Formats: sequence, structure tokens, C-alpha cells
Amino acid sequence: MKTKERFGRRRTTAIVAVCVLGLSGSQACKGKSEAESVEGKERPNEVIRINPLEEGEVVEQAEPPNIPPDSTDWNDAQIKWWPLKEGAIEAREKGIPIMFLSYRPNCSASVEFTEFFRQKEVVELSKRLVMIREDKLVNPEAGESFDLDGVYVPRVVFLTSDAQVRKSYVSGSEEYMFYYSDWDVLIKNMRKAAHRG
Repeated sequence: MKTKERFGRRRTTAIVAVCVLGLSGSQACKGKSEAESVEGKERPNEVIRINPLEEGEVVEQAEPPNIPPDSTDWNDAQIKWWPLKEGAIEAREKGIPIMFLSYRPNCSASVEFTEFFRQKEVVELSKRLVMIREDKLVNPEAGESFDLDGVYVPRVVFLTSDAQVRKSYVSGSEEYMFYYSDWDVLIKNMRKAAHRG
């Protein structure tokens, strides 16, 4: 990493690493230099809930079932992570928006991304979202319908409580719309999702 500032501060020069998954399930980590961080762009087709949560309002969530442990630490002690099926049910029943993460524990970009979930603001925002995490090694089919721009990890997709993809909540990257090299953009999208519902 040429320059790396932890905890979501804007990076002026960064190496973007994405694990690209082939049809055979093989993995190749790609990297490219980015001159500057890219801001997320609003896209049409945005879905807005009719009765969004009020600023700061938190809906009490049930306790998620245990996700099988892997070698990565996603801050399970502070963030309620759900498997895909159970998380979608929880979101629908409680009317809470979803943040879906797919990753592979043997992908260096995924392992580095775990640091994002230790930030205080991210932990607080996660309480207003149903946080779904799926390991593509254990469950390769998980979230296939969210592979809108190719198959790669880590991928973060925001959804409404009824599991409709929010196509305007993207990273700003033309090549990897749901891979966030700029953590500030991801926090911005988490804020929008948490406050709009």
C-alpha cells in the first residue's frame, strides 16, 4: 500500500485490490493505482421507504444465529452479523434496510477490509441496519443476484428491507461498483441507508 490512512480517512494515493472470482471459483487478486479517491455518485432508480426511521431512531433487532467462524475478524463482538436468509427475514419483518457483504477469507482485499468495521461510527450505524455477511468460499451462491457488475469480493450492496438493491448506493468505481476503496464513501452510503430506511 503506497499510502494508507486507517479508519476511513481520505486516501490520496491507494492501491485498489479486488479479488476477482472466475467461473471455476478460482481467485486472482488484481491491483491498480488510483490517483485520488472517488466520491460515490447518485444513480437513478433509488428506492426510498415511505416511513423512514427518524434521525437516530434504532429498531430493536433479534439476536442473529451464529455465523460459522472463519479466519477473519469482522468485529463480531460489536456488530450483529446475520446469514443471508435469516437477515433478509429480520429486515422484512422489522422494516430495517440491509447492508450485504460478500467476501472470501483467503482474499487479501477482504482481510484488509475487516479494519473498516472497527470504526466507532460504523459500529453505531450498523445498529440501524441489518448487517448480512456471507463467505463466498462456504456459500458460493450467496448473493449471486447482487453480482450486477461481475463476480468479485469484497462486495458491499445496500438493499431495502424487502431486499431490493439500491442501485444508487455505489462506490464510485466504474469497474467495481460495489467495491469500496474509499471508506468515506461507504460510510456516507451507510448514513444514507440508515437514515432513509
